[in-house]
Amino acid sequence: MSVDYRKMYYTLFRSTEKAINDLIAAQQVCEDIFVETCDEEIAQMREEEKRWQEQRKHGTE
Repeated sequence: MSVDYRKMYYTLFRSTEKAINDLIAAQQVCEDIFVETCDEEIAQMREEEKRWQEQRKHGTE
């Protein structure tokens, strides 16, 4: 019986490459979620800042 090292190597190589690509894709999705969340939080902070400035301008706090 002869061990097919080439088949073993390519099987492992393809699986490793797929795992790396899956991790990269997951990281990109998480980065998108983070950016979207930050954008929403920044927009909320800007709105709060505007309200605070308007209140301050009119002398109500």
